[in-house]
Amino acid sequence: MTETMLYLDGVNHTEADEILKYRTLLPRDGYLVGEGPELAVIQNTPAAMNVVVGTGVAWMDGLRYANSAPVTVTIDAADATYTRYDLVCVKVTFATNVYGATVHKGTAEASPTVPMPTQDTSAWEFPLAVVTVAPGTSSITTAMIADARKRLFTTVIPFLIEGGGAAISTGIKAALPDLFACTVVGWTVVAPRESGSIVVDIKRSTIATPSTFASIAGTDKPTLSSSQRNHSTALTGWSTAINEDDTLQAVVDSCTTITNATVNLIVTV
Repeated sequence: MTETMLYLDGVNHTEADEILKYRTLLPRDGYLVGEGPELAVIQNTPAAMNVVVGTGVAWMDGLRYANSAPVTVTIDAADATYTRYDLVCVKVTFATNVYGATVHKGTAEASPTVPMPTQDTSAWEFPLAVVTVAPGTSSITTAMIADARKRLFTTVIPFLIEGGGAAISTGIKAALPDLFACTVVGWTVVAPRESGSIVVDIKRSTIATPSTFASIAGTDKPTLSSSQRNHSTALTGWSTAINEDDTLQAVVDSCTTITNATVNLIVTV
């Protein structure tokens, strides 16, 4: 067996029953950063109608799941007419203590949607990836797999950028001083009012040089291009480490049409 679920592996089960009562006080849903490939879902080699879940550790509904060897999960045959979205996840069924990597199969239809993970008193699913199964698909490739994992112990550093009813002008728009030590793992940009384009640089100063700001955003700056929402975890060229007491600035490099935007830096602490 390569997959284990803390408290549900049959070892000292009486004690496990007691600990289960307190699982809501433990970490909720998210994978642990730095543990192997972090449960990333990839195509098999050679490509087939299955995917491979990498090793890693996650907490789900207060339970610790660990996978010490890659797990292959099967994707059902494609529909002849419509596209389907399947949710690759780790699932635990509480009544039977059955757990492991599996597929929550979606519905093939003209306008398919990603199935919602089961998260109730009967079972709990922790999403890992969404697989697009188009009509006629005979093997799953990387292009069909979209990451759906959530990191454990993440929060956001928000920058609210307002144009006062007009398109946002360039320049410094927000500053957040006296930050906590953390690591940037991604960003999101949302423009709730209208579609448009914006590029935002993130600059940092340290407590030793509080008036000197330098970009940390590399070539992957938070950006919208004729859209209302975008996100990235590529962080190409970023300096991701934020030190305690650093100050961050959001600086608009360019903007078209957008009158209000929020930039969130996703960070681990």
